[in-house]
Amino acid sequence: NISPVGSRALAGGVDFFSEGRRTLGGMASGATKRTLKGITSMFDGSAATVAGGTPAGASTPGGGANASGGMTPKTPLTQISKTLQSRPNFKKTRPAASLGVQSDQDKTSHMGEQSRVKFQFWRILVLTAVLSSTLSFAIDNFTFIYGMWRIQFTNATNITGLLGVTCANVIMVLVARLIVRTTMECEGSGFPEMKAMLFGHVLDNYLTLRVLFIKAIGLAMLVSAGLPVGKEGPNCHMAACIAKNLDPEFIKKRQQSAAGSGQITKLILAACAVGVGASFSAPIGGVIFSLELMLPQVYDHTSYWGCFASGIFGSLTYEVLRSWTAGSTGLLPLISTNVAAGEGAQSHYPLCRLLLDVTLGAICGFLGGHWITMHAKFAKAFKDWRLKGVKPAAPVPAGAEPLLGTAKKRNMCGKIWNFQWRDLFLCALVTALNTVWAGYLPLLNGKPQPLLISNLFDKNLMMETDTWVLPQLGVVGTLMACLAMKWFMTIMSLSLSMPTGVVAPTMIIGALLGRTYGFLIPDSIKDILLTNAAGEPGNEEEYGAFMARFAIIGAASFCAAVCRAFAMAITVFEVLALPGAVLPLCSATLTAIFVANQVELPFFDKNLAGRGPRGLPAPALPNQ
Repeated sequence: NISPVGSRALAGGVDFFSEGRRTLGGMASGATKRTLKGITSMFDGSAATVAGGTPAGASTPGGGANASGGMTPKTPLTQISKTLQSRPNFKKTRPAASLGVQSDQDKTSHMGEQSRVKFQFWRILVLTAVLSSTLSFAIDNFTFIYGMWRIQFTNATNITGLLGVTCANVIMVLVARLIVRTTMECEGSGFPEMKAMLFGHVLDNYLTLRVLFIKAIGLAMLVSAGLPVGKEGPNCHMAACIAKNLDPEFIKKRQQSAAGSGQITKLILAACAVGVGASFSAPIGGVIFSLELMLPQVYDHTSYWGCFASGIFGSLTYEVLRSWTAGSTGLLPLISTNVAAGEGAQSHYPLCRLLLDVTLGAICGFLGGHWITMHAKFAKAFKDWRLKGVKPAAPVPAGAEPLLGTAKKRNMCGKIWNFQWRDLFLCALVTALNTVWAGYLPLLNGKPQPLLISNLFDKNLMMETDTWVLPQLGVVGTLMACLAMKWFMTIMSLSLSMPTGVVAPTMIIGALLGRTYGFLIPDSIKDILLTNAAGEPGNEEEYGAFMARFAIIGAASFCAAVCRAFAMAITVFEVLALPGAVLPLCSATLTAIFVANQVELPFFDKNLAGRGPRGLPAPALPNQ
């Protein structure tokens, strides 16, 4: 049953081993020769059986002759080679040792085939970048327009409007859940399963067109309803679905060869770069983010440049589409600020200022690790309560649990109308609580995520406290109330069985944490740090930029602590272009990652750890 390719490989290996054994035997000492002879006698017995012959020294049914009428060779390895070469299709298909071809014409044909494969690979890469960025822009545009409409009614002073927008958000989330329920592969972020695929797990039912469309619809409706979920992970998942289905025949042929499977891995990596790069309009940050999260097991120049090419094409496509429609929709980038270069960063005590930034990074790392632990507990509690009363499936042996279940024949209508009230009740409860709670906090007020991040990074936020501060709580109390709301609502939203991302909501938590941290610093220290060379204290804009920089550093640090991705610092700097923020961003982000490593696993690895060890790069468990 050996294939022609296997025959060629085995025959070449046999010839090489035989020649090497004869050479080594001539050079070895007497003891070594006896050892080689013993090894050879053991190997010959089994090798001759595989070749259809007999062990050395044994007679054949024909009186010591082999099947071809000759005597059994002294070395049965030679017999294996002759047996394989005598097959009818062996001489026709056996390649030369250099390029796998025999003649110059075959070499030319082989090189042409390799060029066609490379061209097809890069064509799929570029098309994936363009199409996935276009889809990301369409989702962003829809959610931003709906979010700007939602702001008008998400206000506690207008009870009728707040009640109406709450009902609208609940209905939208319930419809999204009924749609997503038909395809379980659409649930969650997508990063953990893509990591498992890069480790060799075959999840073909995870990258279908059906998954692409349903995940896009569910994600758009969920973000539009105001739930604090991101779209970076789902964007990467949808980009991988697009790459898989642009040319199914090419993908199928590549999967059937050892070299081709590596190209599939490169496409998945490029999809990650497109998803993050298009979300932030930051191709470099997207590439570094994908390499950090997806490359503990594979790396080469094609993957590296493929990620860069796809990230650049995707970001370029997104920016072109946004510039064409900026006048009509006012779509903001995900992160933006009005802090100028040097504002709030100049100080006579740079080490003291850097110490404050590193301390903020340590706080973000500590809280980020515990945020992951809290999310895992909430997700388990939600799942256990949601599955109460559901008939348990057949038991699965330990270690054999599928990541996403096995492919099953689905009944669309049956899945939609399979009423599970606990599941729908959780979606409705979280949505209603999120809408009403935000309505009582003017700083949040149901704003779309790009607008909210822009406000938190605004240097003029402190000059407009009368528009967002609750008098009974004060500035610090209002910020802490907003922080608590985003902290718990993000955990509960990510615990739902819906398409969700974690990057943008954790950046908002970090920005609120940084703002709160800045207000807790005594005014005397702020005055010392912001005093200029002439001994004059900083003005209001300097103070505002000083506080905004803490929000920026907190956003990058907390998100990096949750995802364990230093790329967050690179992405923030790439988008905001603040030269004075490079060292504080890097120092605080690294500190946050190191501290979080001592507390809990990364968010995506924690997700995979709950499903068994498969898909994990076997990291050391954190100290308990």
